[in-house]
Order: sequence, then structure tokens, then C-alpha cells
Amino acid sequence: MGIYLDIQGVGSNKVFTPHEAVKGVVRLELDRSTVISDITLSLEGSIRTSLIEKGPAFILGNDVPKVADEKHQLFNASKVLFPHPNTPFIARGYALSEGKYDFPFEISFPLAAECSTLQPALRHRETMLPPSFEAHAVKNGANAYVAYILRAEVTRRTRLRKVTSTDQKVTFLPLDPSAALRSALGTGYRTTQKGLYLSPQNSPGCSRTALPILLLEAKLPSPPVLYPRERLPLQLCVRSLPTRIHHILPIKLQSLAISLRSTTNITANTHNTCWASSRKLLDLRGLDEIIKCDRESDVLLEIKHGPIRSVTVPATSPSFTTCTIEHKHSLEIDAVFSLSELYTLSSVRLVINVEMLSGNESRTGLYAEDPGQDGDAIPLRCGCLAHLGALDTVDRESDPPPY
Repeated sequence: MGIYLDIQGVGSNKVFTPHEAVKGVVRLELDRSTVISDITLSLEGSIRTSLIEKGPAFILGNDVPKVADEKHQLFNASKVLFPHPNTPFIARGYALSEGKYDFPFEISFPLAAECSTLQPALRHRETMLPPSFEAHAVKNGANAYVAYILRAEVTRRTRLRKVTSTDQKVTFLPLDPSAALRSALGTGYRTTQKGLYLSPQNSPGCSRTALPILLLEAKLPSPPVLYPRERLPLQLCVRSLPTRIHHILPIKLQSLAISLRSTTNITANTHNTCWASSRKLLDLRGLDEIIKCDRESDVLLEIKHGPIRSVTVPATSPSFTTCTIEHKHSLEIDAVFSLSELYTLSSVRLVINVEMLSGNESRTGLYAEDPGQDGDAIPLRCGCLAHLGALDTVDRESDPPPY
């Protein structure tokens, strides 16, 4: 007996949002008359994390890799496509003759997650669904998935109750916080600074704790959010401070690089790890640009306005936080300066936390934090806009599991 089951009409490149229903057709092909109990369609969202752990090698047996694996169900919505609700119930099932049958369906994503764990602190129930996501770290065998699966099942009433099923992955992207909410969090611009200091090698008798000779300044809109495929709203300046250390002049900007760093933190059972990747957005070298200095007052110089404003933010997964996955972003700005002709190059690194949004604007009142919300509003996606700010040191990653 042959049964062919397929889900049609749901494009593989289609991206769904909370406002959209998933529509398509379940096609059933039978090569002979078959008794069918029911045909159901389900849409399930789940989070899964896993990593490989090894214990201390000096304990017998601990050098054997152990896989920590954890899975949470975000939601599970289902509906019966056959038989029709008005069809009288027949315990032994319904006989369908040989042929092709199409069962149209329409099923929607819920606005809020329904996941709850045994640990109350890890709950993210009734918050916005996270985006579809997949990440891997080869070094420590870590994996993280947020997956949304359409599943069609045909059940035949036999002694073994046989089930034939087929799956199709669908891509989901949440809505961004509304403009009203973002403006309520702050307006204008946020400036972040990092100083360039003289080392004792460059200036005998000068301590590393002395005042900086210049400041690298980065300015982003407040709150600092980025949108894929849009211009990077970054302004960079160098502020030279009043100085009487003439032996280091002239100070020149030699290179400038801007990277977008993505960091993924996962938890699997009692284990956790994190990994990061960076994408270079701008890499300018051989600039040899003199930084003006004055003995009495500071001087502000904007850096390469044209090239920076032409940088486009790449398409990447939005920032999000769930009970077992945290995916966040930051901008890394590296500037290398030369001090006169006698000293080695000195560098400054500025790291700014940013929120990467999806580019899908929400309606006013959708989130509970929105001004003028209505009674049906739901909480903002957990972790969204929560980690924004500036870091005056380089991001530190947690130690990987022992190997």
C-alpha cells in the first residue's frame, strides 16, 4: 500500500511574522482504497541547545565526551483537516478510494510563547516569539536552534495505528518594538569614548594611569539600534586633549576598522558556553591622517565621514533572549595611531552594545510597554533592548568546556 503526503503552497523563502497566517495545501495520494482515521496539521515552535562536555581527565571515565541536550516547546497549534467537523464519527475510519486529495489549510503563529520550564527563573512564557535561528560552534560541539515546523499526519486505524507524516520548516521573524516605544526609551544621540594613553615605553616617567592624550568618540542614535540592509548610523570623531608632550607629535591615524560582532550564549541542562563571530564592515588602511593638537584646548576631528556613512548593515539574525539562548550584537571599532616617527603604533578599541532589529515594524499598542497600550497588548520580547550600552573594555567570552 502506498501513501504519498506533501505540504504545498508554502514557499521555502517565505518569511512569516506574527500577523501572517501560514496557508497551503496538504496533498494526499493513494494508490489503492485506504481507510483513514484522520488527517491533522500542526505548527510547532521549539528551542534546542546541545554541547559536548568532558570532565577532568584525571578521573577515570571522565574523558568520555558527554552530550548535554535540552529542548523546550514554544507552542504547538494543530487542527484536523479530515474528517470535516460536521462529518459523523465512524470508529473504524473513513474509506478513501485511490486517487489524489487536496486539503487546504490556514494556521497562524501565536503572538506569545507558551513555554514554561521547571525552573521559574528561566520562564519566557507570554513573551514575543524569537526568530528562526541556527548556530553552531565546531570547537566545543555546541549547537543552538529555534525552529518552526509544519507537520502533516495521516492516521490509519489498524491494529498498530500506523501514522504517515511529513515535515516542512518555515521561517519566522518577530516584529520590532514600535517607534513610540523606542522614542520612550530615549531620543537624540549617545556618545561613547575610549582614551589613547601613553605607555611608559613611549614616554619615560609617564604612568599608564595618566590622562589620555586623545579620545576616540563614537556617536549612535539613542537607543542604539541597527536595521539590516540600512546605512550604519555611526559618527566617529577623534578628540585631542590639551597636551604639552611634544615629543609624540605628530599623531596620525593610520588605520580604522569597524566590525559587527555576534555573540551566542547557550545553556543545556547544567552546562553553558558561548561563542562569537565577527563581520568586517569597514577596513581602511594607510590613512596617514594627522590629528590636530593644541596646547590649551581640545580639538575635535570627524573621521572619514563619507566611507563610514556608506557602510550598510548586513543581514543577520536579530538580537533575542530565550530561556536557553541569548543572541546579542556589538560594534567593534579599532583605530591605530602612530606617535611621531620614533614610537611604535598604538591602538584603541571601542566596543558598543547594539540591538539588531528585524526591520518589521510593529503596530502601536502591540507591546505592553508601548504608550497608549490596550488590554490585548503582550510583553516585549524577553531581552529585547535590554543590554544596550557601552563597554570600555573588549568583550570577554566565558571559558569553553575542558577538553
